[in-house]
Amino acid sequence: MQDDGEAAGQGDDRRGSTGAAPEGRRNARRFYTQILDVHVREGIDQIDRALGGVGVETIVTKPTADERQRFTMADAPNDAPTPARLLIEQDQPGRVDVLLQPQWRPDFAEAVDIKVSDEPPKARLLSVDATKSLLSIYPVGTFLSSRFLKPKYLNIREIALEGVDVRLPANEAEVRSLLREQLPGGFIRDPDFGLGIEKEFGSIITSIEKLDGVTSLVLTNQRETGRDKSIFFLNFGDFEDIRLAMARITRRYQAEGRADRAILAHNEILTKLDPAKFPEAARPYKPDTVFKLLSGGRRAPRLSAADHNQIIKTLDNSSEALARMPAQLFALGETVERVSLEVLISRFEALLGKGGTERAWQKLFDLNPFILIAWFSAIRL
Repeated sequence: MQDDGEAAGQGDDRRGSTGAAPEGRRNARRFYTQILDVHVREGIDQIDRALGGVGVETIVTKPTADERQRFTMADAPNDAPTPARLLIEQDQPGRVDVLLQPQWRPDFAEAVDIKVSDEPPKARLLSVDATKSLLSIYPVGTFLSSRFLKPKYLNIREIALEGVDVRLPANEAEVRSLLREQLPGGFIRDPDFGLGIEKEFGSIITSIEKLDGVTSLVLTNQRETGRDKSIFFLNFGDFEDIRLAMARITRRYQAEGRADRAILAHNEILTKLDPAKFPEAARPYKPDTVFKLLSGGRRAPRLSAADHNQIIKTLDNSSEALARMPAQLFALGETVERVSLEVLISRFEALLGKGGTERAWQKLFDLNPFILIAWFSAIRL
């Protein structure tokens, strides 16, 4: 079972500090500035991911391909790890696998479930099949933990893009260019972070993983969204609609969070200092808030007793406004009477069935006096 950070997807936790480790013992989790290689091509998106992903890494000059090839564990200066590499292997004609060999030093093995070896560990990260126009990625964890280089998600092992125009990469630079060009918005495009779907959209993965036996997600324009055995096909258009809707939700809650923080600061600082000059602030009511809350699902929400009481109080306070809508008010009255009568009949039948005491009957009539009124009216008729 993965921890919350990786099982949900959603990218490696990049918590950490650039501070030096205490003298006298190497810190396997420490990142070293002389060879750390973080690519800035993702711009603001990558900065956002860094807030929820692997340790804070220092940006330095990227070594050339030749420098990467020559750099080995034997000539690593002092305690510096070897830099990350992407290794291309021919799988079959028209298809290649790309393996990630992350930055590594032997004592990193203390923090991960990997045996110490002269060769840095590696894991398959993606495959490119030019004959089938197929790009497949195999997201893995890259944070130094027990999930290091292991599948990033609980059940999904492969995310494929079907029907894309791909050509076989010949070197690391072409692999990185391919990922930037072909992976859609919402994907982690930097192989150093293990690829996959950005944490903000991780609910897409966790929802699909609730389908027993599904291990592959395929984004396609050639099929409709649906399941075929162990593969879940997600139409590109549907994926984009879901991603954009999630992004809107994120922006909305970020804006609400900023407003709530501003209100809190105002009330705790200014209102306490001078309540007359700075009266207590509150979030303004947005029209249709109740409508959106209560009509957001296909099933009616189950309200608590406190919710019921507040609804009745709100209706009472809004009686003048409701009076301007007689049709809706009349319909509401009919609904209340019908439901009340159904509840009353069930209680009446229950008392008859168990032979209720005089006290129980008296309580029923006290709470519902219209029963007697209706009874005697019927006698007069």
